[in-house]
Amino acid sequence: MPINRAYPLAELFRALGEVPLAPRERVTLEYVLLQGINDQPSDALRLVTLAGPLPLKVNLIPYNEAAVARYAPPSLSSARAFRDLLLEKGIPASVRRRRGADIAAACGQLAILNPAMLEHPVTVA
Repeated sequence: MPINRAYPLAELFRALGEVPLAPRERVTLEYVLLQGINDQPSDALRLVTLAGPLPLKVNLIPYNEAAVARYAPPSLSSARAFRDLLLEKGIPASVRRRRGADIAAACGQLAILNPAMLEHPVTVA
Protein backbone atom coordinates (compact mmCIF):
# COMPACT_ATOMS: atom_id res chain seq x y z
CA MET A 1 0.00 0.00 0.00
CA PRO A 2 1.29 3.51 -0.72
CA ILE A 3 1.06 4.52 2.95
CA ASN A 4 3.70 1.88 3.76
CA ARG A 5 6.33 3.98 1.99
CA ALA A 6 5.98 6.54 4.78
CA TYR A 7 5.03 4.09 7.53
CA PRO A 8 6.57 0.65 6.93
CA LEU A 9 4.79 -2.32 8.50
CA ALA A 10 7.90 -3.22 10.49
CA GLU A 11 7.72 0.18 12.22
CA LEU A 12 4.00 -0.28 12.90
CA PHE A 13 4.60 -3.64 14.56
CA ARG A 14 7.53 -2.19 16.54
CA ALA A 15 5.24 0.62 17.80
CA LEU A 16 2.51 -1.87 18.66
CA GLY A 17 5.05 -3.73 20.77
CA GLU A 18 5.48 -0.60 22.89
CA VAL A 19 1.79 -0.32 23.76
CA PRO A 20 1.28 -1.38 27.36
CA LEU A 21 -1.09 -4.34 27.51
CA ALA A 22 -2.54 -6.22 30.43
CA PRO A 23 -1.25 -9.80 30.73
CA ARG A 24 -4.14 -11.36 28.77
CA GLU A 25 -4.68 -8.54 26.29
CA ARG A 26 -3.81 -8.86 22.61
CA VAL A 27 -3.57 -6.54 19.65
CA THR A 28 -6.30 -7.33 17.11
CA LEU A 29 -5.27 -7.17 13.48
CA GLU A 30 -7.89 -7.01 10.70
CA TYR A 31 -6.33 -8.59 7.59
CA VAL A 32 -8.18 -8.41 4.27
CA LEU A 33 -7.37 -11.42 2.10
CA LEU A 34 -7.02 -10.69 -1.63
CA GLN A 35 -6.77 -13.68 -3.97
CA GLY A 36 -3.27 -14.01 -5.39
CA ILE A 37 -2.03 -10.85 -3.67
CA ASN A 38 -1.75 -11.59 0.05
CA ASP A 39 -3.44 -14.96 0.65
CA GLN A 40 -0.53 -17.34 0.16
CA PRO A 41 1.30 -19.37 2.84
CA SER A 42 4.36 -17.16 2.31
CA ASP A 43 2.21 -14.12 3.21
CA ALA A 44 1.06 -15.81 6.42
CA LEU A 45 4.67 -16.59 7.33
CA ARG A 46 5.66 -12.98 6.63
CA LEU A 47 2.89 -11.87 9.00
CA VAL A 48 4.20 -14.26 11.66
CA THR A 49 7.70 -12.79 11.22
CA LEU A 50 6.41 -9.20 11.46
CA ALA A 51 4.41 -10.02 14.57
CA GLY A 52 7.41 -11.53 16.35
CA PRO A 53 6.61 -11.86 20.06
CA LEU A 54 3.72 -9.36 19.89
CA PRO A 55 0.58 -10.76 21.57
CA LEU A 56 -1.66 -10.73 18.54
CA LYS A 57 -4.94 -12.12 17.26
CA VAL A 58 -5.90 -11.90 13.60
CA ASN A 59 -9.33 -11.52 12.03
CA LEU A 60 -9.02 -12.65 8.42
CA ILE A 61 -11.51 -10.91 6.16
CA PRO A 62 -12.01 -12.37 2.68
CA TYR A 63 -12.32 -9.50 0.21
CA ASN A 64 -15.85 -8.72 -0.95
CA GLU A 65 -16.06 -8.48 -4.73
CA ALA A 66 -17.33 -5.23 -6.20
CA ALA A 67 -18.34 -4.64 -9.81
CA VAL A 68 -15.56 -2.13 -10.60
CA ALA A 69 -12.72 -3.56 -8.56
CA ARG A 70 -9.99 -5.73 -10.00
CA TYR A 71 -9.53 -7.88 -6.93
CA ALA A 72 -11.11 -11.19 -6.00
CA PRO A 73 -11.75 -13.00 -2.74
CA PRO A 74 -9.66 -16.04 -1.90
CA SER A 75 -11.22 -19.46 -1.94
CA LEU A 76 -12.56 -20.66 1.38
CA SER A 77 -9.90 -23.39 1.44
CA SER A 78 -7.16 -20.78 0.88
CA ALA A 79 -8.50 -18.58 3.68
CA ARG A 80 -8.69 -21.56 6.03
CA ALA A 81 -5.15 -22.65 5.11
CA PHE A 82 -3.90 -19.12 5.90
CA ARG A 83 -5.72 -19.26 9.26
CA ASP A 84 -4.40 -22.74 10.03
CA LEU A 85 -0.81 -21.66 9.37
CA LEU A 86 -1.20 -18.73 11.79
CA LEU A 87 -2.70 -21.08 14.38
CA GLU A 88 0.20 -23.52 13.94
CA LYS A 89 2.59 -20.64 14.64
CA GLY A 90 0.75 -19.70 17.84
CA ILE A 91 -1.27 -16.74 16.56
CA PRO A 92 -5.00 -16.95 17.28
CA ALA A 93 -6.85 -16.35 14.03
CA SER A 94 -10.33 -16.65 12.57
CA VAL A 95 -11.91 -16.23 9.14
CA ARG A 96 -14.78 -13.76 9.13
CA ARG A 97 -17.96 -15.09 7.59
CA ARG A 98 -19.10 -13.08 4.57
CA ARG A 99 -22.39 -11.27 5.01
CA GLY A 100 -24.30 -9.00 2.65
CA ALA A 101 -22.29 -9.83 -0.49
CA ASP A 102 -25.39 -11.23 -2.19
CA ILE A 103 -26.99 -7.76 -2.17
CA ALA A 104 -23.78 -5.71 -2.68
CA ALA A 105 -23.95 -4.53 0.93
CA ALA A 106 -20.84 -6.19 2.29
CA CYS A 107 -18.05 -4.10 3.75
CA GLY A 108 -16.83 -1.61 1.15
CA GLN A 109 -19.38 -2.51 -1.52
CA LEU A 110 -21.84 0.29 -0.82
CA ALA A 111 -19.09 2.88 -1.32
CA ILE A 112 -18.57 1.56 -4.85
CA LEU A 113 -22.17 2.53 -5.65
CA ASN A 114 -21.27 6.18 -4.89
CA PRO A 115 -20.24 7.87 -8.20
CA ALA A 116 -17.67 10.02 -6.37
CA MET A 117 -15.81 6.85 -5.41
CA LEU A 118 -15.42 5.93 -9.08
CA GLU A 119 -13.57 9.19 -9.73
CA HIS A 120 -10.95 8.31 -7.11
CA PRO A 121 -10.20 4.59 -7.45
CA VAL A 122 -8.15 2.93 -4.75
CA THR A 123 -4.90 1.46 -6.04
CA VAL A 124 -2.35 -0.83 -4.49
CA ALA A 125 1.32 -0.19 -5.19
